[in-house]
Amino acid sequence: MATKKRTSKYEFINAVRKHKGMVVDICKELAITPQAFYKRIRNNIDLKNEFEQSREVMIDFCESKLKQLIDEGHFPSIQFYLQCIGKHRGWTPKHETTTVVETKNYVVEIPQEVREDEDELQEISVN
Repeated sequence: MATKKRTSKYEFINAVRKHKGMVVDICKELAITPQAFYKRIRNNIDLKNEFEQSREVMIDFCESKLKQLIDEGHFPSIQFYLQCIGKHRGWTPKHETTTVVETKNYVVEIPQEVREDEDELQEISVN
């Protein structure tokens, strides 16, 4: 049975850069599990830094694409941006809910010792 050799640091970093931090694609190329990937990242600060840097590059790329769509007037992109960045100005999605309550006529009998004085009740209802 052939044993799998450990992926070199150089191969690992190249795969991370190539796939811009997308773990599934990195794991496929290196023929490792996501668990093995994250274990390597945890145990090696250089690999962790490279992974985080690749993720930042991808975020920058996505932000540039979002900006292009906003510049073109793409309303869903504008709305998404405002909901994420403009929260402090009130740009949050509003979730409207409607509550339907059905009631039935119930007669509630109040025990004698709890009833208020009849004069007080008339005084309250007149005011």
